[in-house]
Amino acid sequence: MGIYLLGGQISKFEYNRSIWQITSDSKSWSKFAQPNKGQVDYIVNVEKLKIEGPEPTPRALQTAVFYNIYIIVFGGRNSGNSVMDGYCFNDLLILNLNTLTWQPLAVYGFAPTQRWGHVMAVDKESVLIFGGISEGQFANATIYTAELNKKVVKENIEECRNMKSILESEGSHIKSLL
Repeated sequence: MGIYLLGGQISKFEYNRSIWQITSDSKSWSKFAQPNKGQVDYIVNVEKLKIEGPEPTPRALQTAVFYNIYIIVFGGRNSGNSVMDGYCFNDLLILNLNTLTWQPLAVYGFAPTQRWGHVMAVDKESVLIFGGISEGQFANATIYTAELNKKVVKENIEECRNMKSILESEGSHIKSLL
C-alpha cells in the first residue's frame, strides 16, 4: 500500500489519468539528514502504475477514498477556461489494487449531480459525498450515500421494488376514485 495520486491537471487544457503510488521501502516513513546539507528528507519510492483494461476519462479535482483493496473515485472535471466552467463527471469508479483494473459501479436510486471540488469519506460500508461545484455553482447541501455492502444493496433494491408495486396499485386505485 502507500499514497496514491490519481489524474490531475497538467496544463490549462490538458488532464491526465495516470496513477502513481508512493511507498517507503521500510513500510514506514523515515527521516534522514543529507551530509553537509542539514536537510531532512523522506526516503520514498514513486512508481507509475500500469493499469489493465479501459481507464476513466482524464480528470482533475475528483475525490478518492480507500476501501479494503479498492480506491473509489467520484466526479471531477476536465476542460474549461475558468473555475466555474468545463465538463464535470458524476461517475462512481472503483480501482482494484490487486488486479490494477477499473470497474464502473452500478448506481441505484438518485446519483449525485456531476461535480468537482467536493469531499468524500468512507463510513463503515458506505461512501458519503458532499458539496463541490456543479453546473457553474455550488452544489446543494445534500449528503449522498453509496452503499458498498452487496447484501444491503440487494435488500434496498427489493424494498424499492416492493414500494413501487404498492405505489402503482394505490395510484391506480386513486385514479379510479377520481
